[in-house]
Amino acid sequence: MALTLDHDNIGAFVYELFADTGRFPLSLLRLLKKHFGYAHALFFPRFSFGQAFPIDRPYAQEPFVESVSIDIPRAGLYRYFGGPHKDSIFWPEHLIPEQYACPVLLPQDIMPLEAYHKTPAYAELAHSGLRHQMLIQLNHDGMQLGAIALHRLQHESPFGPDDRALAETICPYITQAYKAYVEKAKLQAELNLAHRYYMGLGYGSFILDNTFMVLCHNTKAQEYCADIQAHYHKTRDPEGLI
Repeated sequence: MALTLDHDNIGAFVYELFADTGRFPLSLLRLLKKHFGYAHALFFPRFSFGQAFPIDRPYAQEPFVESVSIDIPRAGLYRYFGGPHKDSIFWPEHLIPEQYACPVLLPQDIMPLEAYHKTPAYAELAHSGLRHQMLIQLNHDGMQLGAIALHRLQHESPFGPDDRALAETICPYITQAYKAYVEKAKLQAELNLAHRYYMGLGYGSFILDNTFMVLCHNTKAQEYCADIQAHYHKTRDPEGLI
């Protein structure tokens, strides 16, 4: 069966993905909904300031603390978040390394759907109106950076081959964009730390360019210049101002 991919829409998605400078996880989910109609989604970040987890050694962590979602009935999933999510077939501890390293997983990749529909985790999802699932895993250089769980409601069609092909096509772009986003956030945090340290120095400091224009100065330098200026206005001493 021939697969159908809308390459124009994929191109528009990728362009907006890298052009958006806002909060990446939420922006990503909105773009998935806008371009592909994936209206119910969860983003699980597993990559923070250079930290990720090897795809051949899954690291189980509580994923819902930092998760971001759109159109997911969290109130209805209260019990699911309380524990049954650990029975999910997508829970890292339940996956073999080959599955954990796959870019896209459907439930039938792991177990027969008949068996999956009998699990406590599925029962909690169905109770909230969700039925069909697809997982996009953001893997890079042997590490998992995060994962996106897409859902469809009970009356909607299951995820099929076209959905898998689309997800596998856009997965590398999402991974690279997310990695760049976190590394940019890390650099900004380091710059903010350095700036706070610089501003708090106990002596005055100016940073000049090669034309001796002031690029930056700290608090002590500003106070020193203010004292000089106040002295000039008080004494009208040009040499003192210089």
